[in-house]
Amino acid sequence: MLLDIPLFSAFLKGMKSMKINLHNQTKEDIKAIRALLKLIFNPIKESKNMQIIFINQEKIHEMNKTYRNIDRPTDVLLMMMSKMIH
Repeated sequence: MLLDIPLFSAFLKGMKSMKINLHNQTKEDIKAIRALLKLIFNPIKESKNMQIIFINQEKIHEMNKTYRNIDRPTDVLLMMMSKMIH
């Protein structure tokens, strides 16, 4: 069987997918969370990227203070990448 390289390349370019990068900066095991996120986001067929970073309370407190002027930790800190690029 011969593979038509230009046709195959065009096919691959047409495929879209959601890419999620997980970064664990804690001592917690996130295997179950990783599996759950795959179930949730694998069906999405859009070219999008998402970074999920697990950090400790001290780091989230520091980031809240720096980026949101909130002097305490919160459960979740959500930032759009465009807001962080100066």
